[in-house]
Amino acid sequence: FKFTINVTSRVLEPQEMNLCLPLVNKTKKALVIDDNITCRQTIEDLLVEWGFVVRSAASLEEALAFIKDKESFDIVIAEQTPSDISGVHLKEELCNASGRLDVAFILLVIRTKRDQIIKKDGEILQVVLKPVRHSILYDTLTTILKQLQGKSLSSPADGVQLKKRQTLPPMNILIV
Repeated sequence: FKFTINVTSRVLEPQEMNLCLPLVNKTKKALVIDDNITCRQTIEDLLVEWGFVVRSAASLEEALAFIKDKESFDIVIAEQTPSDISGVHLKEELCNASGRLDVAFILLVIRTKRDQIIKKDGEILQVVLKPVRHSILYDTLTTILKQLQGKSLSSPADGVQLKKRQTLPPMNILIV
């Protein structure tokens, strides 16, 4: 079949192109641990866009090497590995190696493992399902920053005003 569609050209303003405003001004360091290079790079790019200083590792061993080199991180985003059923082992190893217990932690899990996560009282541990949706990760980071700062979302976060993301109209998209 054949069809013609008439549309007008529109150049987006820079503020329209970025639906998620920066969360911090290069004041928070994040560590991304995922053995999938595409997933790791996507999350790293998003975090940089949202104002984080980012390091990434393909394995726990590589991440521990950063920490042994005296690097410090405020937030760790890590894929739950098949051998780490509870997800707690990974967090404990990183916290023990860094000597910090206040590191916020986002665990990327497949749907079937979500209810196997054990959370201790007072711990900042969030679970995000894979595949990671950008809006979910953004909202999760916003929640974590709120917990870390003990402030409301309407107050400035590291010099950046947290604002509600623009909402898009409902869309149906067909990818063939």
